[in-house]
Amino acid sequence: IDNKDNSIIDRKLKFYDTLKPFLETYDRDLIRAFYDYWTEHGEKDKKMRFEKEKSFGLSRRLANWKSKDYGKTNTDKKQTQYELTQFTNRLRGLD
Repeated sequence: IDNKDNSIIDRKLKFYDTLKPFLETYDRDLIRAFYDYWTEHGEKDKKMRFEKEKSFGLSRRLANWKSKDYGKTNTDKKQTQYELTQFTNRLRGLD
């Protein structure tokens, strides 16, 4: 995304449009958290977070984001871990 002569708002919209095809693959909440994180910028910044990266492969970044559970709250992660532990215990007959 070229950031010359475009406002941050315009560039955010372009970035959002590049994420639309991934809605078929990833959950809407994951995409939203990813968008919010990578379009973050300071009040006086001229660039958003993703624009400050030397390289930014969108599909690779999204896959990594999902695999590391970025954007999930600690409560979500603890619940997932609890459910996994319960499932494992049932498989072992320890429930």
